Amino acid sequence: MKITAVICEFNPFHNGHKKLLDCAKKMQGSKLITVMSGDVVQRGLLPVIDKYTRAKHATVAGSDITIELPPQYACAPAEIFAIGGVSYAVAAGADCIAFGSESGDIDELYAAAEITDDDNDALNAAIKENLKCGMSHPSARREALKQCGYVKAADTLDSPNNLLAIEYIKAIKRICPAMQCISVKREGGAHGDTEICGDICSSSAIRKALGERLPPMQCVPPYVYDDLKKYKNSDDRLYAIIKYNIATKPIKDICGMAEGLDVKIQSEAAKSNSIEELIDAVKSKRYTHARIRRILTNIAISNVCDIRALKDVNIQYLNVLAMRDDARDLLAGFSAPATVRPYDKVRLNIVDDLSMRASAVFKAAAYDYAEKAYIHK
Repeated sequence: MKITAVICEFNPFHNGHKKLLDCAKKMQGSKLITVMSGDVVQRGLLPVIDKYTRAKHATVAGSDITIELPPQYACAPAEIFAIGGVSYAVAAGADCIAFGSESGDIDELYAAAEITDDDNDALNAAIKENLKCGMSHPSARREALKQCGYVKAADTLDSPNNLLAIEYIKAIKRICPAMQCISVKREGGAHGDTEICGDICSSSAIRKALGERLPPMQCVPPYVYDDLKKYKNSDDRLYAIIKYNIATKPIKDICGMAEGLDVKIQSEAAKSNSIEELIDAVKSKRYTHARIRRILTNIAISNVCDIRALKDVNIQYLNVLAMRDDARDLLAGFSAPATVRPYDKVRLNIVDDLSMRASAVFKAAAYDYAEKAYIHK
């Protein structure tokens, strides 16, 4: 039986995501598993809707099972996000990964992945030199590619979904080389666009509209639109948690922290009145907005995982967030125990303090939710 996985956040689920799921099932004629970020997301901060509701949206849209990507991988740089996502997809029995990209050309993406492989010594040396000049890692890599004559690859990596697709391919080559890839060309608003246009737009545009009003109904399926009405801006409450942790706990070993950056964050937090104000104060050429947001989120959940150690994924269990009732047989293909409710972790003697802290932070900053998998009849 063919099983295709989509690694996702669905923050929130929109028509472009629906198209990706439809294409993945149509192209493979397979069962579909989604590996989805839970209480924190890759851009940093908190998702606009809780993980069980977002998983329900994926299941109604066609996913057979949605499992959770744990916080240490969900709130991490693209490389670690991809390694975690691919590893959990493999553990769930997937033999194919489908993803959206601006390119849509799988050969072009494979070529860029080959060029940016860790074994490219000349490229890595150029990246290190650019980092010494104070560039962020994405900028340093983009400039290094041009300096080494890989202009087309540099252009490919200049688009965020292409960049993530390339990290998926690199993770697949490392973890499960036989796994197949499908790339679906992204349509509508570009990733990061903040304006609503047409019926396919970016999640960023929908999140912006949520902060001002409900987005137009044509942007998302009806079952998503109804759930968006419970959105509450969590930034102020999350910032209170972040400032408390900065004031009361050591942050030097927080995941993603660089040497000396903890001192800068502590100093600016004492003078800042909001998350965005603190991010702007700490951000520099070397440290992007996204990296600072992730670090602040990891401070909130007290994530002290060593980011280098995360490349070797240790999967204790697969947390099922939603499932179609007729897809229960897929659980037999999992290589780790499945949990569908908190009691299952107790029964299996599984301790996962980081996921518990992430859940507690979401509930304190956004709203409470019941921790039980959604079963779609």
